[in-house]
Amino acid sequence: DYLFHLENYQISRYWRIIFRKIWPLPAIPRQRLVWTAKLKAVFSLSLVLQALAAFGVSYFFGQSLAGLFFYLSVFLIFLILFAGHFVFLTAAVLIVWPLDFFLKRIIVRRAKIRLAGFPDLKIIAIAGSYGKTTMKEVLASILGEKFNVLKTPENINTPLGVARLLLRELRPETEILIVEMGAYQRGDIAGLCRLTPPDIAVLTGINESHLERFGSLANTVAAKFEIIDGLRPAGIAVFNADNSLILKNYQRHLRGQKTFFYTAA
Repeated sequence: DYLFHLENYQISRYWRIIFRKIWPLPAIPRQRLVWTAKLKAVFSLSLVLQALAAFGVSYFFGQSLAGLFFYLSVFLIFLILFAGHFVFLTAAVLIVWPLDFFLKRIIVRRAKIRLAGFPDLKIIAIAGSYGKTTMKEVLASILGEKFNVLKTPENINTPLGVARLLLRELRPETEILIVEMGAYQRGDIAGLCRLTPPDIAVLTGINESHLERFGSLANTVAAKFEIIDGLRPAGIAVFNADNSLILKNYQRHLRGQKTFFYTAA
Protein backbone atom coordinates (compact mmCIF):
# COMPACT_ATOMS: atom_id res chain seq x y z
CA ASP A 1 0.00 0.00 0.00
CA TYR A 2 2.85 2.34 0.88
CA LEU A 3 4.58 1.55 -2.43
CA PHE A 4 1.42 2.17 -4.44
CA HIS A 5 0.85 5.50 -2.71
CA LEU A 6 4.51 6.45 -3.11
CA GLU A 7 4.33 5.74 -6.86
CA ASN A 8 1.22 7.94 -7.21
CA TYR A 9 -0.90 4.88 -8.12
CA GLN A 10 1.00 4.23 -11.35
CA ILE A 11 0.36 0.53 -11.89
CA SER A 12 3.27 -0.07 -14.29
CA ARG A 13 5.81 1.38 -11.86
CA TYR A 14 4.30 -0.48 -8.91
CA TRP A 15 4.42 -3.86 -10.69
CA ARG A 16 7.94 -3.17 -11.91
CA ILE A 17 9.04 -2.82 -8.30
CA ILE A 18 7.16 -5.97 -7.25
CA PHE A 19 8.68 -8.13 -10.00
CA ARG A 20 12.18 -6.70 -9.76
CA LYS A 21 12.69 -7.43 -6.13
CA ILE A 22 9.87 -8.95 -4.15
CA TRP A 23 12.12 -9.95 -1.25
CA PRO A 24 13.88 -8.20 0.26
CA LEU A 25 11.93 -5.11 -0.73
CA PRO A 26 13.96 -2.33 -2.36
CA ALA A 27 15.23 0.40 -0.11
CA ILE A 28 12.59 3.14 -0.02
CA PRO A 29 13.01 6.60 1.46
CA ARG A 30 10.51 6.56 4.28
CA GLN A 31 8.00 9.30 3.89
CA ARG A 32 5.06 9.83 6.17
CA LEU A 33 2.12 7.89 4.77
CA VAL A 34 -0.85 10.22 4.39
CA TRP A 35 -4.12 8.29 4.56
CA THR A 36 -5.99 10.21 1.88
CA ALA A 37 -9.58 9.37 0.97
CA LYS A 38 -8.32 7.57 -2.12
CA LEU A 39 -5.81 5.49 -0.19
CA LYS A 40 -8.48 4.50 2.36
CA ALA A 41 -10.87 3.53 -0.44
CA VAL A 42 -8.25 1.50 -2.32
CA PHE A 43 -7.01 -0.29 0.80
CA SER A 44 -10.54 -1.10 2.05
CA LEU A 45 -11.69 -2.31 -1.35
CA SER A 46 -8.60 -4.50 -1.75
CA LEU A 47 -9.39 -6.21 1.58
CA VAL A 48 -13.01 -6.73 0.51
CA LEU A 49 -11.87 -8.28 -2.78
CA GLN A 50 -9.42 -10.48 -0.90
CA ALA A 51 -12.14 -11.61 1.52
CA LEU A 52 -14.54 -12.37 -1.34
CA ALA A 53 -11.83 -14.41 -3.06
CA ALA A 54 -11.22 -16.35 0.17
CA PHE A 55 -14.94 -17.09 0.55
CA GLY A 56 -15.17 -18.14 -3.08
CA VAL A 57 -12.22 -20.53 -2.89
CA SER A 58 -13.42 -22.00 0.41
CA TYR A 59 -16.94 -22.53 -0.92
CA PHE A 60 -15.72 -24.11 -4.15
CA PHE A 61 -13.33 -26.57 -2.53
CA GLY A 62 -15.06 -27.10 0.79
CA GLN A 63 -18.81 -27.12 0.31
CA SER A 64 -19.00 -30.15 2.58
CA LEU A 65 -17.42 -28.23 5.44
CA ALA A 66 -19.86 -26.75 7.90
CA GLY A 67 -19.96 -24.09 10.57
CA LEU A 68 -16.70 -23.26 12.27
CA PHE A 69 -14.59 -25.36 9.90
CA PHE A 70 -15.83 -23.44 6.87
CA TYR A 71 -15.04 -20.03 8.38
CA LEU A 72 -11.68 -21.31 9.62
CA SER A 73 -10.84 -22.34 6.05
CA VAL A 74 -11.92 -18.88 4.83
CA PHE A 75 -9.58 -17.25 7.35
CA LEU A 76 -6.65 -19.51 6.41
CA ILE A 77 -7.15 -18.88 2.69
CA PHE A 78 -7.42 -15.15 3.38
CA LEU A 79 -3.99 -15.30 5.03
CA ILE A 80 -2.58 -17.30 2.12
CA LEU A 81 -3.97 -14.80 -0.38
CA PHE A 82 -2.35 -11.96 1.58
CA ALA A 83 0.97 -12.96 -0.04
CA GLY A 84 -0.57 -11.76 -3.30
CA HIS A 85 -2.12 -8.66 -1.77
CA PHE A 86 -0.55 -6.52 -4.52
CA VAL A 87 -2.90 -8.19 -7.04
CA PHE A 88 -5.97 -7.11 -5.08
CA LEU A 89 -4.53 -3.62 -4.61
CA THR A 90 -4.10 -3.34 -8.38
CA ALA A 91 -7.67 -4.51 -8.96
CA ALA A 92 -8.94 -1.98 -6.42
CA VAL A 93 -7.05 0.87 -8.13
CA LEU A 94 -8.56 -0.10 -11.49
CA ILE A 95 -12.07 -0.22 -10.02
CA VAL A 96 -11.70 3.14 -8.28
CA TRP A 97 -9.99 4.86 -11.24
CA PRO A 98 -13.08 6.05 -13.24
CA LEU A 99 -14.71 7.70 -10.21
CA ASP A 100 -11.36 9.10 -9.08
CA PHE A 101 -10.71 10.54 -12.57
CA PHE A 102 -14.01 12.40 -12.78
CA LEU A 103 -13.90 13.64 -9.18
CA LYS A 104 -10.42 15.08 -9.78
CA ARG A 105 -11.60 16.85 -12.92
CA ILE A 106 -14.54 18.37 -11.05
CA ILE A 107 -12.35 19.61 -8.17
CA VAL A 108 -9.71 21.09 -10.50
CA ARG A 109 -12.41 22.76 -12.60
CA ARG A 110 -13.97 24.31 -9.49
CA ALA A 111 -10.55 25.58 -8.42
CA LYS A 112 -9.95 27.18 -11.84
CA ILE A 113 -13.30 28.96 -11.62
CA ARG A 114 -12.51 30.19 -8.12
CA LEU A 115 -9.04 31.37 -9.16
CA ALA A 116 -10.55 33.33 -12.05
CA GLY A 117 -12.25 35.50 -9.43
CA PHE A 118 -8.83 36.76 -8.25
CA PRO A 119 -7.45 38.67 -11.27
CA ASP A 120 -4.98 40.64 -9.14
CA LEU A 121 -3.49 37.59 -7.44
CA LYS A 122 0.20 37.10 -8.22
CA ILE A 123 1.31 33.50 -8.63
CA ILE A 124 4.87 32.40 -7.98
CA ALA A 125 5.67 28.85 -9.11
CA ILE A 126 8.76 26.90 -8.09
CA ALA A 127 10.13 23.76 -9.74
CA GLY A 128 13.41 21.89 -9.81
CA SER A 129 15.18 18.68 -8.88
CA TYR A 130 16.17 20.13 -5.52
CA GLY A 131 15.73 23.21 -3.36
CA LYS A 132 12.02 23.76 -4.10
CA THR A 133 10.78 23.65 -0.52
CA THR A 134 13.64 25.80 0.78
CA MET A 135 13.03 28.42 -1.91
CA LYS A 136 9.29 28.38 -1.16
CA GLU A 137 9.82 28.90 2.56
CA VAL A 138 12.35 31.70 2.02
CA LEU A 139 10.09 33.55 -0.41
CA ALA A 140 7.04 33.12 1.82
CA SER A 141 8.96 34.42 4.82
CA ILE A 142 10.30 37.50 3.00
CA LEU A 143 7.14 38.38 1.09
CA GLY A 144 4.99 37.68 4.13
CA GLU A 145 6.48 40.74 5.81
CA LYS A 146 4.58 42.99 3.40
CA PHE A 147 1.96 40.88 1.61
CA ASN A 148 -0.72 38.36 2.46
CA VAL A 149 0.83 35.11 1.21
CA LEU A 150 -0.69 31.68 0.68
CA LYS A 151 1.76 28.83 0.03
CA THR A 152 1.33 25.16 -0.70
CA PRO A 153 2.10 22.91 2.30
CA GLU A 154 5.18 20.72 2.18
CA ASN A 155 3.52 17.61 0.70
CA ILE A 156 1.09 19.37 -1.65
CA ASN A 157 2.50 19.60 -5.19
CA THR A 158 -0.08 17.96 -7.48
CA PRO A 159 -3.04 19.53 -9.34
CA LEU A 160 -5.54 17.89 -7.01
CA GLY A 161 -3.69 19.00 -3.88
CA VAL A 162 -3.28 22.56 -5.16
CA ALA A 163 -6.93 22.68 -6.27
CA ARG A 164 -8.11 21.65 -2.82
CA LEU A 165 -5.86 24.27 -1.25
CA LEU A 166 -7.37 26.98 -3.46
CA LEU A 167 -10.92 25.92 -2.66
CA ARG A 168 -10.21 25.71 1.06
CA GLU A 169 -7.80 28.54 1.86
CA LEU A 170 -7.77 31.16 -0.90
CA ARG A 171 -9.26 34.36 0.54
CA PRO A 172 -10.11 37.79 -0.90
CA GLU A 173 -7.22 39.27 1.09
CA THR A 174 -4.68 36.85 -0.43
CA GLU A 175 -2.19 38.80 -2.57
CA ILE A 176 0.45 36.21 -3.47
CA LEU A 177 0.14 32.48 -4.09
CA ILE A 178 3.33 30.41 -3.96
CA VAL A 179 3.04 26.98 -5.59
CA GLU A 180 5.67 24.27 -5.28
CA MET A 181 5.38 22.10 -8.39
CA GLY A 182 6.37 18.47 -8.26
CA ALA A 183 6.61 16.02 -11.14
CA TYR A 184 6.25 12.23 -11.36
CA GLN A 185 6.51 12.32 -15.14
CA ARG A 186 6.57 14.70 -18.10
CA GLY A 187 3.40 16.76 -18.27
CA ASP A 188 2.84 17.03 -14.51
CA ILE A 189 4.27 20.54 -14.18
CA ALA A 190 2.48 21.61 -17.36
CA GLY A 191 -0.78 20.51 -15.75
CA LEU A 192 -0.04 22.55 -12.65
CA CYS A 193 0.75 25.58 -14.80
CA ARG A 194 -2.61 25.25 -16.52
CA LEU A 195 -4.27 25.36 -13.12
CA THR A 196 -2.10 28.12 -11.66
CA PRO A 197 -0.37 29.97 -14.55
CA PRO A 198 2.65 31.65 -12.94
CA ASP A 199 3.48 35.33 -13.09
CA ILE A 200 6.92 34.43 -11.75
CA ALA A 201 8.55 31.04 -12.38
CA VAL A 202 11.57 29.94 -10.36
CA LEU A 203 13.71 27.01 -11.54
CA THR A 204 15.98 26.01 -8.67
CA GLY A 205 18.16 23.44 -10.43
CA ILE A 206 18.21 20.23 -12.44
CA ASN A 207 20.24 17.10 -11.77
CA GLU A 208 20.03 13.30 -11.99
CA SER A 209 17.58 12.99 -9.08
CA HIS A 210 14.65 10.70 -9.94
CA LEU A 211 16.37 9.72 -13.18
CA GLU A 212 14.77 6.26 -12.94
CA ARG A 213 11.36 7.94 -12.86
CA PHE A 214 11.94 10.13 -15.93
CA GLY A 215 14.00 7.64 -17.94
CA SER A 216 16.69 10.04 -19.12
CA LEU A 217 18.32 13.33 -18.23
CA ALA A 218 16.79 14.88 -21.36
CA ASN A 219 13.31 13.98 -20.09
CA THR A 220 14.15 15.45 -16.70
CA VAL A 221 15.26 18.72 -18.29
CA ALA A 222 12.13 18.88 -20.45
CA ALA A 223 9.89 18.14 -17.46
CA LYS A 224 11.40 20.84 -15.26
CA PHE A 225 11.36 23.46 -18.03
CA GLU A 226 7.60 23.01 -18.36
CA ILE A 227 7.36 25.67 -15.67
CA ILE A 228 8.95 28.16 -18.08
CA ASP A 229 6.80 26.94 -20.98
CA GLY A 230 3.75 27.63 -18.80
CA LEU A 231 4.90 31.10 -17.70
CA ARG A 232 2.60 33.99 -18.63
CA PRO A 233 3.82 36.00 -21.66
CA ALA A 234 4.45 39.04 -19.44
CA GLY A 235 5.90 36.92 -16.66
CA ILE A 236 9.33 36.77 -15.06
CA ALA A 237 11.66 33.75 -15.18
CA VAL A 238 14.14 33.28 -12.34
CA PHE A 239 16.99 30.77 -12.77
CA ASN A 240 19.75 29.30 -10.64
CA ALA A 241 22.91 30.58 -12.31
CA ASP A 242 25.00 27.85 -10.65
CA ASN A 243 23.27 25.03 -12.55
CA SER A 244 24.85 24.08 -15.87
CA LEU A 245 21.78 22.28 -17.22
CA ILE A 246 19.70 25.42 -16.72
CA LEU A 247 22.29 27.64 -18.40
CA LYS A 248 22.47 25.30 -21.41
CA ASN A 249 18.72 25.13 -21.98
CA TYR A 250 16.91 28.20 -20.66
CA GLN A 251 17.03 30.40 -23.78
CA ARG A 252 15.03 28.08 -26.02
CA HIS A 253 12.13 28.00 -23.52
CA LEU A 254 11.70 31.76 -23.20
CA ARG A 255 9.23 33.75 -25.27
CA GLY A 256 10.43 37.26 -24.51
CA GLN A 257 9.83 37.16 -20.75
CA LYS A 258 12.07 39.05 -18.37
CA THR A 259 14.86 36.93 -16.98
CA PHE A 260 16.74 37.05 -13.70
CA PHE A 261 19.46 34.85 -12.24
CA TYR A 262 20.48 34.15 -8.67
CA THR A 263 23.58 32.47 -7.29
CA ALA A 264 24.64 31.01 -3.99
CA ALA A 265 28.24 32.09 -4.54
